[in-house]
Amino acid sequence: MRIIHEKYIPSSHFCKIFAIICQKLKSYANLLIYNKISSI
Repeated sequence: MRIIHEKYIPSSHFCKIFAIICQKLKSYANLLIYNKISSI
């Protein structure tokens, strides 16, 4: 049980980091789109 738990933690941690990166990329893309619309 402990071995499985230790192997599971890094993968879930990576998923959290990946989700945060995706959120930042989405917000950055939204900012770029908003800036383009406001500049036009």
